[in-house]
Amino acid sequence: MWAKPYEKVERISIKGREKVLKTKKISNQEEKVLSTESSTSSRNKGGKVLLIAIIVFIIVSVSCIGYPLISQLVNSIWARGSVVEYNKQVDAMPEDVKNKIMKDAEEYNKRAFTAVKDPFSHTEEDKDYEDVLNVYEDGQMGTIVIPCIDCELPIYHTTPDDKGLTKGAAHLLNTSLPIGGEGNHCAISAHTALPGKELFNRLDEVVNGDLFYITVLDVTRAYKVTNISIVEPNNIDALQRVPGKDLCTLVTCTPYAVNTHRLLVTGERSPENDKDLSTLLEETKNPIKDMWWLYLIIIGLVILILIILVALVIKHKKSKSAKPHEEVSNADSVDEGKSSVEDTINKDEDGKVVEKQGEDN
Repeated sequence: MWAKPYEKVERISIKGREKVLKTKKISNQEEKVLSTESSTSSRNKGGKVLLIAIIVFIIVSVSCIGYPLISQLVNSIWARGSVVEYNKQVDAMPEDVKNKIMKDAEEYNKRAFTAVKDPFSHTEEDKDYEDVLNVYEDGQMGTIVIPCIDCELPIYHTTPDDKGLTKGAAHLLNTSLPIGGEGNHCAISAHTALPGKELFNRLDEVVNGDLFYITVLDVTRAYKVTNISIVEPNNIDALQRVPGKDLCTLVTCTPYAVNTHRLLVTGERSPENDKDLSTLLEETKNPIKDMWWLYLIIIGLVILILIILVALVIKHKKSKSAKPHEEVSNADSVDEGKSSVEDTINKDEDGKVVEKQGEDN
């Protein structure tokens, strides 16, 4: 008589354990799905961060590689443009104005110091210096062309703020103005290793016998290199005038980017090699026409960036489009799990009811 109720209780207990076990099993399945969704979300966030990092890296890398080339090209075009524009403006100037400007420059050289002082110091005696040969009141007094190193630069006055040296070459104060004449010795200086600008970077390639040309107003004078020396920064002995000679010395810092000394390239007037500025510009490299290889590099870098960016965007979109399918699949799994739980509970409850009914009977 007691076996039957005990058996019923045991059965109910067993079914209850089964129900609990099945419920736990489904709950683990749901937990696994949620974990999968969480990891998918984390991967998507990580993918976005990685995409942004890659894009930033590409832009920075290309900028570091392309900036010096692009900057050099832009500054070369600007320097040549300044030389060409100066020539055009002078051609349009009345002859009487040119003669007056040249006469003032000759008078300045006559009263200039017979011995060169510090070319980088400004005194009250130099207050009229910036007005001489300042044709258009922009500080440009002429141009220099060095064909052997494809150098074309405007020549500016030396000023206390050294603006001329940041834009091109500069005439050294306290030396003769670059208008030629026996007993005169002018000095033209330009930077080496100035970021983004060529200037006198290649002056160390010039050798004895090479020619360079100084143009003031509409007169271009040729100078043949006769001496090259390296001196201490404060040594100005090589810049002194030499009676009976018309000299011009080009000055820049050396060694490259170290700048502990000065490279001096001195040329002596060579009238038999004179050329007009237009002819010189035709013989030297045109940065717009002759630097085609640089244009190809720039275009290639731009195309490479675009290809990489498009590929990354497409990959990102594909990963985003795959996410909804995963969510639907996960949702289906959860629904199936819930249905299984409900079925199990219903079955267990039915079983209990049946057992209870049998006990009552």
